[in-house]
Amino acid sequence: SDYLPSFDLSEPARHIAFGLNQESFKFMLDPMLQTGAEKVSAMGYGIAPSGLSGDEGGLFRYFTQRFAQVTNPPLDSIREGDGMTLRVTLGGKPFFKKYCDNKQLVLDSPILLPQDMTRIAATGDKQLLGVGIIETLYPYVADRDLSDYESDVQTALDAVCDQVVAMLSKGQDIIILDDSNIDENHIALPAVLTIAKVNQRLVAEGLRFDGSIIYSTGQACSTHDIAVLLGFGASAVYPVTAYERALVLADKGDMAQVETMLYQFRKAVEKSLLKTMGKIGLCTVESYIGGEFFEASFLDTNDPQLKAAFPHIRAPLAGATFSDIVLSSINWHHKMLSVRDDNDTTSMPLLGLFKERQEGAGHTFGNIAVRAYSGMTGEAVVLEQDSDETAIDAEHDDQGVIIPPTEEIQLLQAKKLSAEDINCHIITDGYRAFSKDLATERSFRPAALRDVLAFPIDANTLNSTQDFSEALSGINRHGNIAVAFAGLSVSVTGDKATLVLENGSRSRYQALGEALSHYFGEDIHPSACEDNGLSLQVSGTAKHFMHSIVTAPAAIAVAAVQPATKILPTLVTGAMSHGSLITKTHEAIATAVNMVGGKSNCGEGGENLRRYNTLKGSKIKQIASGRFGVWTGYLADPMLEELEIKIAQGAKPGEGGQLPDKKVTVEIAALRGGTPRVELVSPPPHHDTYSIEDLAQLIHDAKAARVKVIVKLVSTEGVGTIAVGVAKAGADLINIAGNTGGTGAAQVTSLKHTGRIAELGIAEVHQALCENGFRDKITLRASNAHQTGSDIVKSAMMGADSFEMGTAALMMLKCVMAKNCNVKCPAGLTTNPEVFDGDPRSLAQYLVNMAHEVREILASLGMQSLRQVRGRTDLLHLIEHKNIVGHLDMSALLHKADNLVVDNPVYLEKDYHLDEEMFDWLQQAWDGKEPFAPQNLGEYRLSNTHKSFGGQLSIDIERWLNYQNPDILDSHLVKQLDNGRYVLSDSTVTINTYRSAGQSYGAFNNSGITLIHSGTCNDGVGKSMSGGRIVIKNAGGGDAADNRQGNVLIGNFALFGATGGRLFVEGQAGDRFGVRNSGAFAVVEGVGDFACEYMTGGIVINIGGYGKGFGNGMSGGIAFQYDPDGEIVDKCSQDSVTCHGFASAGDNAFMQAQEDILLRYLKAHRRRTHSPKIRALLADWETSRQHFYIVIPKAWYANHSITTLSEHIDAKSWIEELSTDTARGFVEAMSQAYLEQTPLFSGAVPSYDSTDVELSSQLASSAGIYLRAVQIIDKDGDNC
Repeated sequence: SDYLPSFDLSEPARHIAFGLNQESFKFMLDPMLQTGAEKVSAMGYGIAPSGLSGDEGGLFRYFTQRFAQVTNPPLDSIREGDGMTLRVTLGGKPFFKKYCDNKQLVLDSPILLPQDMTRIAATGDKQLLGVGIIETLYPYVADRDLSDYESDVQTALDAVCDQVVAMLSKGQDIIILDDSNIDENHIALPAVLTIAKVNQRLVAEGLRFDGSIIYSTGQACSTHDIAVLLGFGASAVYPVTAYERALVLADKGDMAQVETMLYQFRKAVEKSLLKTMGKIGLCTVESYIGGEFFEASFLDTNDPQLKAAFPHIRAPLAGATFSDIVLSSINWHHKMLSVRDDNDTTSMPLLGLFKERQEGAGHTFGNIAVRAYSGMTGEAVVLEQDSDETAIDAEHDDQGVIIPPTEEIQLLQAKKLSAEDINCHIITDGYRAFSKDLATERSFRPAALRDVLAFPIDANTLNSTQDFSEALSGINRHGNIAVAFAGLSVSVTGDKATLVLENGSRSRYQALGEALSHYFGEDIHPSACEDNGLSLQVSGTAKHFMHSIVTAPAAIAVAAVQPATKILPTLVTGAMSHGSLITKTHEAIATAVNMVGGKSNCGEGGENLRRYNTLKGSKIKQIASGRFGVWTGYLADPMLEELEIKIAQGAKPGEGGQLPDKKVTVEIAALRGGTPRVELVSPPPHHDTYSIEDLAQLIHDAKAARVKVIVKLVSTEGVGTIAVGVAKAGADLINIAGNTGGTGAAQVTSLKHTGRIAELGIAEVHQALCENGFRDKITLRASNAHQTGSDIVKSAMMGADSFEMGTAALMMLKCVMAKNCNVKCPAGLTTNPEVFDGDPRSLAQYLVNMAHEVREILASLGMQSLRQVRGRTDLLHLIEHKNIVGHLDMSALLHKADNLVVDNPVYLEKDYHLDEEMFDWLQQAWDGKEPFAPQNLGEYRLSNTHKSFGGQLSIDIERWLNYQNPDILDSHLVKQLDNGRYVLSDSTVTINTYRSAGQSYGAFNNSGITLIHSGTCNDGVGKSMSGGRIVIKNAGGGDAADNRQGNVLIGNFALFGATGGRLFVEGQAGDRFGVRNSGAFAVVEGVGDFACEYMTGGIVINIGGYGKGFGNGMSGGIAFQYDPDGEIVDKCSQDSVTCHGFASAGDNAFMQAQEDILLRYLKAHRRRTHSPKIRALLADWETSRQHFYIVIPKAWYANHSITTLSEHIDAKSWIEELSTDTARGFVEAMSQAYLEQTPLFSGAVPSYDSTDVELSSQLASSAGIYLRAVQIIDKDGDNC
């Protein structure tokens, strides 16, 4: 209360003067004040980029946060936050500042509150440190030219810099820059520009370490704003607006409530700031301060005034200039003046940043688009079907057979279409209207950069002076390196330009000459106009323009363009996981895409086994940082064509993922290896991929599935260089996502301010691949919010080969863009499955329509295929548009790269020759030869060049048993599980290896396969194993009896993502042992740091030493730790797990049962490894057991005790789960009775007066199930 502000302006007026709007509060500031956390939103941030909308105030929006991908890993600021700090020291740096007495002010956080400012001021009053204050304002005088305001701003900036230099030179330690005293006659200097200018001046003067800068500003109200100020040089920030807003939100000025809100605000900002630092891989905020970890987003840092402040920030597309920034500042001051006496915050501008408003900037999926998609979903589905399937209520017209989209039959009638059906399809009226409406809307309100990039101008349609003038006026005069005209050719010699029209005439040439003269003025002079050409004298901009004109190919017939069946395989749906989407939605997307020959991506949550090798299966499967759903069968699915390694996600690059506990149903938990009602977390980094070399290994692992491998990256500066490295690492495809990517949930700061537009990334990667000779090796996929055929072709022209669309697919399943995916979806796509009403055939029809529209556009461009148009940036040009802010420069984006062709290139390829040999051996051994016998495949001497040993063998066996019907299926060596899957019996295949195995030994190990290795192994032992057994024996030469100094036999991240199987290690392991283990059982004799991290299932028994972070993020499974010192109780992750010692267990039944499990696996370890350490422990078990502790996730206690289960699960869910299980029992009983030809319930029937209610109920239920089965067979007999 001692720091109450006193201002002349009303509260809304002050906020407006600082460039804030209603959404600054609703989406950014208020949630942090009220809840202590940033707001979470969904579906991406699809508003027009900064270069196409000048609505928003401030300079913060022109910077996006950078992030780490591939070359170094991001950090997990939540689970591994103990290695990060926000501690800052204010004052001169010791040993740098002259006459420094080493006094500094140490703060726990750079986020300051009013009381902190009071204390800092007190240090100055007490002369402990020198503290100075400088106002960062410039004068406002009405009715002046913009140039005058620019001069005032520049003068004020220079004055601030001069004052800072003077104060530090005189020995001051802390300088406070303050813009809080704004009024009608003073405007705040743009805070980012000011701190950046001051920082660069201090560096130039050699004074940067002589003091610290605090910025007290009302312009910063989001975590991104604060991060930008810190990143450009501020050591701490006092966000004045947060205090003012807390005063308003508190009940009747309750100062205790204000204080609580401010602490909650700081907590939220600190958490977000740590995450922002983690994105780039930084541990300390001192490293972040002044590091400039940002990219320019449509800010012209080549502008002289801006270059002085941001010399290290590149401007690939130019954009807003210093003049535009000053103009924006003046405009917001004018808005303030209009409401200076109004205390209603609704008078503040509402810009429609997250949800489109009619008067605001355009959105990719705005109101027009949503209505247009809704219209298409209501359109009759036009698909050819067999006559017997379309007989019910079918109507016919000249376009085909219309199927009524009733929920009863729409899924059952989804069939794969024939090539003839697809290629003969006629674009529907609904799609025509959709494409036209979207084009009209984008011409008025562009929502993406591609919306201001145009195809060649057809000069053949221009005849009059007005026609030519309108065409010329639509071309951006300064931003293009090429402008394509169809039907016009230009040659330039010296100052003479000769123009020839395809169908020229004197009148047309005269009209063209008049239009050019009007357009270029004195830079052009017609010299001759003939029937066969127009000669001009050109100079200046006219000469430059003539040099930029290229002749576009003439249009061709649509029939000459590649058929739609060749285009559809290039169309893929975005990676959306089963879990973020409900089952019906996830299956509908896969079904629709498979109907037409495209590819769906199942995301990182896996798929139900029943979908494999069916129309509901995904051709693209994903490997993400959590490895959810990744197991041997996942990789053996015959539907699988591509595996995608997700390094980053467009909506939140540098961050992990999280599936909320409410979405972790029994089905999802089973698919992901988790526990129902316990949230599942994907960490920010892949813990086996910290470098480009590690990525090469992961790619090699993935190629065990015998499919192409995709690496998904996010558009950022330098992504081209990264992509070249990825290509060298062995990838087959590279997927580039933009910053508008959709998501089930992400913090608004990440959605709005991380990454950059996809167009830049696509073009940069294409150019880099061309220049380095990798273009013909790599398929480049663009994830660029494609909606129409025009979007597809433009992405192709920038370099893409394949085209991803995620949100569009959901729109065709009746998404209403409520952006509430993580809470409650009104359309039933992500929650509320009972209201889902999507028709996969609508999505299929949309894709076919799009493919045919692509054909029409290609024909108009004179191109026969998407491959032919790839990289033809010379056929795109920037148009003149009123929404463009500043000036755009397309020279980098639309640079046409020359493709370097390397003769006989040598690429990094997979090497599974040992796996090939072993699988061939097994096939020959079991090729119809009885009796079938277990196989010992002998011994193999391994070295570190033998990577992923056994991985391909396991996947091949899985595919062979379940999809190729070998003779061995009927033998005792194969068993069929309850879910219908065939697996080898235990120890059917035994493989012995020795010496030093390479990385990923035993990856994807499968049931029935035992690997026994004598020696050492590199990183990744048992990665994603799903069954079988791996035994690592000590080859001798080390002291295995010593807990801390014994042999380290295996490297880091063993069992990463394992879902089953057994691992026995007669020695120590490296760091992150069992990370994301979700089902494997393991015994090991020592581990490094972060053991059992993110573990969701399985058992880990460690009888040796351990490091820090044991059990970080562990939410399932259990771990046993042998610890005679009992330190594990305090050293384990206190946030995630709890420890209990067997010494104090007494007669506790639970602990007794756990001891039985422990003993069982210790004895198994002794039997498999003959470990002397185990023998010693078991020899004196009564003493040894006293030193064992069980580590249990707190999530289990919180969610799976009897009490918490009844609290968390509603009656409806209980009934559904119990009825499903009951029905499964009836189905199994009926199936068994049918197979054995025996009557149900041994033929028992109730008598007329029987009171046997149970038998009557069983018979009635069985009859109902039987009738339902008959109905399903009648409707879809072919698939049953």
